Amino acid sequence: MNARWHAALLGTAVLAIAAGCSRSDDDVQVCSMEDPKDCTTYSSMDELNREIAAEMASQRRYAEHLPFDYRDLMHALLVEYLQPSGFADVENRYFVSVFGNDIDTALTAKLHESGIDVWPSSAWTSTVDRNEQGHLVSRIKVDINSMRQFGWVTYKIGIGYYCGGLCAGGQTYTLRWDGRAWRIVDRKVHWVS
Repeated sequence: MNARWHAALLGTAVLAIAAGCSRSDDDVQVCSMEDPKDCTTYSSMDELNREIAAEMASQRRYAEHLPFDYRDLMHALLVEYLQPSGFADVENRYFVSVFGNDIDTALTAKLHESGIDVWPSSAWTSTVDRNEQGHLVSRIKVDINSMRQFGWVTYKIGIGYYCGGLCAGGQTYTLRWDGRAWRIVDRKVHWVS
């Protein structure tokens, strides 16, 4: 995956579009985080969305053909990523997609067994309300959007979140198989809003 796609999949395209960083009302320009001069111009949002959907499908096919269940890797990442915020009066609700599709029932069940409740990304709304205890409910959309292998048992996973206009971010986690389980060995924050 080249740097341009890595940037787009981590949400740079969303921020650029939201900030109005396009060449005209119709054209959409996406630039690499590593080299801001490395840009691609798309004739429309539809063209960009089609290319992103094709890349997500490619990522999904790649993951499904690994010699292990890629959902075990996603589980290890999400258990770490979806930790409570630490704010006593805020309840976080996570709406998750993996490679452009709603989280599947097997991974949802495995996360539930680990004490983490998640919902499919398609159920996300930006509505803010309160739970039965009167605590603020924050709805956070989480997207796992890329996966690359580095070495025999090491993978980098791109993940991002969105919870509102100035509430978003993208990171890459590096996970390694230690012979018993997947362990997070590195995290790199790419952007935050």
